[in-house]
Amino acid sequence: MSDAGPGASDDGQEPLILDAFTALTSAGDIAYFWEVSSDRLVWSPGGENLLGWTRGVNEGSGKELESRINAEDRPLRIKALHRAIAHRDTYDCEYRIRHERGYFVSVHDRGTPTVDTDGNLISLAGVLRRVDERHAYQAQLEQLASYDELTGLLNRRHVMEVLNQSLVNSLRYGLTGGYVSIGIDKLAVINEVYGYEAADQVLMQVGKRLAQIEGAGLHVARMGGDVFGIVMTRSDDGKLQAVADQALKLMRDAPIDIPEHEPFTATCSIGGVIFPDQGGSPQEVINMAESAMQEAKRAGRDAYRRYQLNEEQRAAQRYSLAMAETVKNALTKRQASLAYQPVVTTDGHEVVFYEALLRIPDGRGNWLTAGQIMPAIERLGLGRSVDRYAIDQAIRVLEAHPEVSLSINVSSLTVADRAWTRSVAVDLQDLPDVAKRLIIEITETVAIEDLVEAQRFIGSMRDLGCRVALDDFGAGYTSFGQLRALTIDLLKIDGSFIQGLSENQDNRLFVQTLLHLAAGLGVPTVAEFVETKAEEDVLASAGVDYLQGYGIGEPSMTPDFLKDSPVKRTAG
Repeated sequence: MSDAGPGASDDGQEPLILDAFTALTSAGDIAYFWEVSSDRLVWSPGGENLLGWTRGVNEGSGKELESRINAEDRPLRIKALHRAIAHRDTYDCEYRIRHERGYFVSVHDRGTPTVDTDGNLISLAGVLRRVDERHAYQAQLEQLASYDELTGLLNRRHVMEVLNQSLVNSLRYGLTGGYVSIGIDKLAVINEVYGYEAADQVLMQVGKRLAQIEGAGLHVARMGGDVFGIVMTRSDDGKLQAVADQALKLMRDAPIDIPEHEPFTATCSIGGVIFPDQGGSPQEVINMAESAMQEAKRAGRDAYRRYQLNEEQRAAQRYSLAMAETVKNALTKRQASLAYQPVVTTDGHEVVFYEALLRIPDGRGNWLTAGQIMPAIERLGLGRSVDRYAIDQAIRVLEAHPEVSLSINVSSLTVADRAWTRSVAVDLQDLPDVAKRLIIEITETVAIEDLVEAQRFIGSMRDLGCRVALDDFGAGYTSFGQLRALTIDLLKIDGSFIQGLSENQDNRLFVQTLLHLAAGLGVPTVAEFVETKAEEDVLASAGVDYLQGYGIGEPSMTPDFLKDSPVKRTAG
């Protein structure tokens, strides 16, 4: 009797397995069975449709199949197969495979390995499905996500990404860039007199003209409504002025033709910003440019104004830049650390997990807290780097301490960054025990700003085995339907509603409402910022599951679980 489980290559098993897999396939899919010892590969009818294999031939070798897989994708398939063998599980991957006609097609490969008691692969049974159409659809979605449908220019979301990267490069290499905000003057009049179709014609023609502006490193976008924007990855005052002058001239040179209506002579008002000297985050750059644009409109329209900082703003900016430099140096030299604040059960004060909070050395023997550094981090777009560092350290601690669970709060830039998600997936792919003890926190505000993106991020994290918590719950305006769509694992009630809870009737009623929402979803709750016994008693009677705050336990860089541990601190 064989030691192998179902799917082994004993006599009579192969046809049964292949028939079973064939029954599961959809039209156009093919089932296959590979016997390792003989390298014999058998597949179901349909190979001629999927990969152009010779009609009537349904047998080959595993080596031949491997040779057809795109060289860049082979390691992905091998890694997926090895992981499945190690965990006695199914494997699931996508790769490109060469069609008989020479071109590559994308396929989804899902199968079940059969192994012996020593962990050696005996056979593999699986299903191949062509996914070219899905990839094309995903590409179309990505196109729609990055480009304005009306004008074909970049959209606001994509410009935020370009601006963020430009800011990072500017800070890293000591460069300056520029951004101009361009508002079409009196477009509302066209909309009211001729209708939205005529206004759309104007927007399309303006977009075409702005796309003609010459210069290296220019990114032209429609930011929404009647406002366009241009990012200059390298710029100074002279280039900023030159781009604005070109835009003004392109508008003045000729009227815009509107079908069935009189031509419209368009003018525009423009505001400009130099970064990072003036704006340190994408949103701040855009806000400053739009403020200067409004100044140009007030000055009579058809004009350009550069944003000017007052002395107080300059001082705040200098402080932010210095703080950002401190953060960057600490991350680069791996001197940053984590502090751990316990989250405990309401009834017995048993620690269920710790929130890991970043700490940055200030160079004078002190540690800067998240509250001190977060404004600079957000202003200068360093959130993803900080989150990457923090999660690396958290994974290291979780590997060393299998009894501990940790949570990490991530920024809005991280939530929208698919590359960040992929890098975490690589780190956790062979660490399922670590993943299940890692909680990723995103704020309610971030979640409802872009519900679709938040759903994608949450789904990706949960697919890895992580849990996801919604932080600052109650600070936003999330509906029950939105909460249900987010499929989160934990709700952390915003601390502003907890402080003074025992004396504040309005806060007690609001917290009770939040708890009813959570109960309707079947999601446990954490009360943040708990400082007094009176607050704790109110929360316990209200039905809160877990507590966190200085009254429960202060953040510590040397919690009990790290004492007498090889991982004394999470720095470097």
